[in-house]
Amino acid sequence: MSITALNPEAVHADGTAMAVLVVDDDPLIAGMLRLVLESEGYEVSHAEDGRAALETIRETPPACMVLDMMMPHVDGYGVLEALAADGGARTRVVMLTCCSQEEDVRKCLRLGADEYLTKPVDVDFLLHTVRDLLAMAMDEVRARRAAVENDESVLTERVATTLGRHAQFLAG
Repeated sequence: MSITALNPEAVHADGTAMAVLVVDDDPLIAGMLRLVLESEGYEVSHAEDGRAALETIRETPPACMVLDMMMPHVDGYGVLEALAADGGARTRVVMLTCCSQEEDVRKCLRLGADEYLTKPVDVDFLLHTVRDLLAMAMDEVRARRAAVENDESVLTERVATTLGRHAQFLAG
Protein backbone atom coordinates (compact mmCIF):
# COMPACT_ATOMS: atom_id res chain seq x y z
CA MET A 1 0.00 0.00 0.00
CA SER A 2 1.52 3.30 -1.06
CA ILE A 3 0.44 6.35 0.88
CA THR A 4 1.34 9.90 1.64
CA ALA A 5 1.91 9.78 5.39
CA LEU A 6 1.71 12.62 7.83
CA ASN A 7 4.92 11.15 9.23
CA PRO A 8 7.45 10.47 6.46
CA GLU A 9 9.26 8.12 8.85
CA ALA A 10 6.24 5.78 8.67
CA VAL A 11 7.06 4.70 5.12
CA HIS A 12 9.76 2.61 3.53
CA ALA A 13 11.99 4.07 0.82
CA ASP A 14 9.66 2.61 -1.82
CA GLY A 15 6.70 4.57 -0.42
CA THR A 16 4.92 1.66 1.26
CA ALA A 17 3.70 2.08 4.81
CA MET A 18 5.62 0.36 7.59
CA ALA A 19 3.56 -2.40 9.18
CA VAL A 20 2.76 -2.36 12.89
CA LEU A 21 1.01 -5.27 14.57
CA VAL A 22 -1.10 -4.43 17.63
CA VAL A 23 -1.53 -7.43 19.92
CA ASP A 24 -4.14 -6.83 22.61
CA ASP A 25 -7.25 -8.74 23.66
CA ASP A 26 -9.07 -5.55 24.67
CA PRO A 27 -10.90 -4.28 21.57
CA LEU A 28 -11.11 -0.71 22.90
CA ILE A 29 -7.36 -0.45 23.47
CA ALA A 30 -6.60 -2.18 20.16
CA GLY A 31 -8.95 0.21 18.35
CA MET A 32 -7.40 3.27 19.99
CA LEU A 33 -3.90 2.08 19.11
CA ARG A 34 -4.97 1.43 15.52
CA LEU A 35 -6.38 4.95 15.17
CA VAL A 36 -3.31 6.59 16.67
CA LEU A 37 -0.82 4.57 14.61
CA GLU A 38 -2.79 4.86 11.35
CA SER A 39 -3.04 8.62 11.84
CA GLU A 40 0.77 8.64 11.62
CA GLY A 41 0.73 6.67 8.38
CA TYR A 42 1.52 3.17 9.64
CA GLU A 43 -0.23 0.14 8.17
CA VAL A 44 -1.79 -1.44 11.27
CA SER A 45 -3.05 -4.97 11.77
CA HIS A 46 -4.46 -6.52 14.92
CA ALA A 47 -4.11 -9.87 16.68
CA GLU A 48 -6.36 -10.53 19.66
CA ASP A 49 -3.95 -12.89 21.42
CA GLY A 50 -0.41 -14.20 21.33
CA ARG A 51 -1.25 -17.25 19.25
CA ALA A 52 -2.74 -15.10 16.48
CA ALA A 53 0.25 -12.74 16.74
CA LEU A 54 2.73 -15.58 16.21
CA GLU A 55 0.80 -16.79 13.16
CA THR A 56 0.82 -13.27 11.70
CA ILE A 57 4.53 -12.82 12.38
CA ARG A 58 5.39 -16.15 10.74
CA GLU A 59 3.37 -15.25 7.62
CA THR A 60 4.27 -11.58 7.28
CA PRO A 61 6.61 -10.15 9.91
CA PRO A 62 5.68 -6.55 10.74
CA ALA A 63 8.33 -3.90 11.21
CA CYS A 64 7.10 -3.35 14.77
CA MET A 65 4.73 -4.98 17.23
CA VAL A 66 2.95 -3.34 20.16
CA LEU A 67 2.39 -6.28 22.53
CA ASP A 68 0.17 -6.62 25.57
CA MET A 69 1.26 -8.93 28.39
CA MET A 70 -1.91 -10.52 29.75
CA MET A 71 -3.91 -12.26 27.03
CA PRO A 72 -5.64 -15.61 26.56
CA HIS A 73 -3.98 -18.62 24.88
CA VAL A 74 -0.44 -17.24 24.61
CA ASP A 75 0.57 -14.26 26.75
CA GLY A 76 3.21 -11.64 26.03
CA TYR A 77 5.94 -13.71 27.68
CA GLY A 78 5.00 -16.65 25.46
CA VAL A 79 5.24 -14.50 22.34
CA LEU A 80 8.67 -13.21 23.34
CA GLU A 81 9.86 -16.73 24.18
CA ALA A 82 8.64 -18.07 20.83
CA LEU A 83 10.34 -15.25 18.94
CA ALA A 84 13.59 -15.87 20.83
CA ALA A 85 13.40 -19.61 20.11
CA ASP A 86 12.93 -18.78 16.44
CA GLY A 87 16.41 -17.25 16.33
CA GLY A 88 15.48 -13.73 17.28
CA ALA A 89 12.73 -11.60 15.95
CA ARG A 90 12.89 -9.62 12.76
CA THR A 91 10.24 -7.50 14.44
CA ARG A 92 10.84 -4.68 16.88
CA VAL A 93 8.78 -5.20 20.05
CA VAL A 94 7.17 -2.56 22.26
CA MET A 95 5.53 -4.05 25.33
CA LEU A 96 2.42 -2.11 26.35
CA THR A 97 0.94 -3.48 29.53
CA CYS A 98 -0.54 -2.60 32.89
CA CYS A 99 2.18 -4.69 34.59
CA SER A 100 4.59 -2.25 36.16
CA GLN A 101 6.56 -4.48 38.52
CA GLU A 102 10.33 -4.53 38.19
CA GLU A 103 10.40 -8.30 37.60
CA ASP A 104 7.97 -7.97 34.66
CA VAL A 105 10.08 -5.26 33.01
CA ARG A 106 13.29 -7.20 33.63
CA LYS A 107 11.88 -10.45 32.23
CA CYS A 108 10.45 -8.84 29.09
CA LEU A 109 13.66 -6.96 28.28
CA ARG A 110 15.67 -10.15 28.84
CA LEU A 111 13.34 -12.05 26.50
CA GLY A 112 13.89 -9.54 23.69
CA ALA A 113 11.39 -6.72 24.13
CA ASP A 114 12.94 -3.54 22.80
CA GLU A 115 10.87 -1.12 24.86
CA TYR A 116 8.47 -1.49 27.78
CA LEU A 117 5.62 0.99 28.23
CA THR A 118 2.89 0.85 30.83
CA LYS A 119 -0.81 1.57 30.64
CA PRO A 120 -2.14 4.13 30.76
CA VAL A 121 0.18 5.32 28.04
CA ASP A 122 0.92 8.77 26.72
CA VAL A 123 0.14 8.30 23.02
CA ASP A 124 2.73 10.87 21.99
CA PHE A 125 5.39 8.92 23.86
CA LEU A 126 4.17 5.67 22.28
CA LEU A 127 4.47 7.21 18.81
CA HIS A 128 7.91 8.58 19.66
CA THR A 129 8.98 5.11 20.83
CA VAL A 130 7.69 3.39 17.69
CA ARG A 131 9.35 6.01 15.45
CA ASP A 132 12.69 5.65 17.25
CA LEU A 133 12.64 1.86 17.01
CA LEU A 134 11.73 1.89 13.35
CA ALA A 135 14.53 4.35 12.63
CA MET A 136 17.04 1.79 13.95
CA ALA A 137 18.56 -0.80 11.65
CA MET A 138 17.79 -4.37 12.77
CA ASP A 139 21.51 -4.90 13.45
CA GLU A 140 21.35 -2.06 15.98
CA VAL A 141 18.17 -3.50 17.51
CA ARG A 142 19.84 -6.90 17.87
CA ALA A 143 22.92 -5.30 19.44
CA ARG A 144 20.73 -3.53 22.04
CA ARG A 145 19.00 -6.82 22.83
CA ALA A 146 22.33 -8.60 23.20
CA ALA A 147 23.64 -5.87 25.53
CA VAL A 148 20.60 -6.30 27.80
CA GLU A 149 20.94 -10.07 27.74
CA ASN A 150 24.69 -10.13 28.40
CA ASP A 151 25.31 -7.17 30.71
CA GLU A 152 23.42 -6.94 34.00
CA SER A 153 24.28 -3.24 34.39
CA VAL A 154 22.68 -2.41 31.02
CA LEU A 155 19.56 -4.36 31.99
CA THR A 156 19.40 -2.64 35.39
CA GLU A 157 19.71 0.79 33.77
CA ARG A 158 16.97 0.03 31.22
CA VAL A 159 14.64 -1.25 33.98
CA ALA A 160 15.28 1.86 36.12
CA THR A 161 14.61 4.15 33.14
CA THR A 162 11.37 2.34 32.33
CA LEU A 163 10.06 2.42 35.90
CA GLY A 164 11.12 6.07 36.26
CA ARG A 165 9.12 7.03 33.16
CA HIS A 166 6.08 5.21 34.53
CA ALA A 167 6.32 6.95 37.92
CA GLN A 168 6.81 10.34 36.25
CA PHE A 169 3.77 9.83 34.01
CA LEU A 170 1.55 8.85 36.94
CA ALA A 171 2.76 11.85 38.95
CA GLY A 172 1.44 14.09 36.21
